[in-house]
Amino acid sequence: MPAIREVVEAFDQHIKKMPYRFIDLYTTPLSLIERDAIKQQYVALIESVTEADIEQHTSYANQRREDVIQTFVKGVVKYAVLSHTWREAGEFTYQQMISPNSVRDGPGWSTLEQFTKLARYTFKCRFAWVDTVCIDPETPSDRQAAARSCFDWFRDAYVCIVYLASTRCLSELEQDRWFRRGWPLVELLAPIRMKFYGAGWEPLNDPCPKAENDKADRRFLDALSKASGISVDDLRSFLPGPNRVREKLSWAARRKTTTPEDTAYCLISIFVSHMEIDPEEREKSFLRLMLQIIPKSRECDVFAWAGQRAKDHPAIPSSPACYGTQHRDRDLHPNPHRYRLCGDRSFSLGYDHLKIRVILIDIFLVRVWRAIYLVKSRSHTACINKVELLSKLGAQMAIGIIDYDWTNEPGKGRLYKGECYFGFLLQRGSKQAGWEKVDTEKVVFFESKETKKHELQVLDLLC
Repeated sequence: MPAIREVVEAFDQHIKKMPYRFIDLYTTPLSLIERDAIKQQYVALIESVTEADIEQHTSYANQRREDVIQTFVKGVVKYAVLSHTWREAGEFTYQQMISPNSVRDGPGWSTLEQFTKLARYTFKCRFAWVDTVCIDPETPSDRQAAARSCFDWFRDAYVCIVYLASTRCLSELEQDRWFRRGWPLVELLAPIRMKFYGAGWEPLNDPCPKAENDKADRRFLDALSKASGISVDDLRSFLPGPNRVREKLSWAARRKTTTPEDTAYCLISIFVSHMEIDPEEREKSFLRLMLQIIPKSRECDVFAWAGQRAKDHPAIPSSPACYGTQHRDRDLHPNPHRYRLCGDRSFSLGYDHLKIRVILIDIFLVRVWRAIYLVKSRSHTACINKVELLSKLGAQMAIGIIDYDWTNEPGKGRLYKGECYFGFLLQRGSKQAGWEKVDTEKVVFFESKETKKHELQVLDLLC
């Protein structure tokens, strides 16, 4: 009987999306196995699948055949992934794994051994993946694949096992450093099934210690949401893509990475970016990521940031930290989709400039103390928050309001009474000079006290 074409194709696609190599849990001692070798092991089984097998795995009437086949294929090659924070004492590494003379002992090996036992005996997986063991740090293609495909690898895993070594109970979850590190962000968002273990590898879900999926427990999800600042809906069913950029970066705002370049690389798969990695670029990696994703998103709230700008760009922040709640006196609009329906959707962003149409409001500053100023409008009745300046003042000051409402008149925007908008604080030395953005400690908010139309002005920020 000939193989079913859809099953073979689904299997091929599943294999291509998997990591390059795994730990084979059925070998003694544990050893690595390449992705192509796994494929060869299962080809005969996949080619023997019948229509009766597909029907048997159909869960409900009218379930799409494609979905049934994909679920079936993923169940054939089951693998577990580990998410944890690295120990200062060191992790068990790829080089140790492939060396026949390496000593399999110490804290790093203990963590790996406990994880692989859970993967095999509790979750019935044949293969397991751990970053320090399955990625060759000396091979650029390995590192590139890990950055680009991390989300898919964790999404397609049968289970993600999370080890929080310093957490003893659910009430301590928020204090664990796992929620302050960069790479665990994608490892939290991607998996469908997650199981959390604390100190001593004890399950953290006390009422349901034997439950396979802590993401299916609303009480546990609420705790994860509080600890991460991410909504329960996103924790359940997050979809990657170059949208809701500001909101996603706010999740990363309080997270740190070991190297400056990883600040961007740990976000690549969340935004489905295909940028190349370059370990030598350091802080420039975040600027390069932003230049890729902002033009795709066309959401103006990505400019609602405060703090230090990137060294080589007039309008892009230096890091995700600039989107943190510490840089806002008030919340932005609760519906992020609103920012696709306001402001200038045809702005131009390049490696050295931002050209965007804004409502320019003339202002003057009244010094309160040191670098803190009250902001007063000359032309529009409004309430504007105090600002703490991080860069110089100019002879002329203005606010460039970015998220103004549209009108049916070309070249005009509207500010509604009672609505709050955000913008850039701007300065220039004279009326003939170009505007420059003034870095501030807080996002500049503008609460309009009247409804009024304004002519739009082209703001051209250059390096």
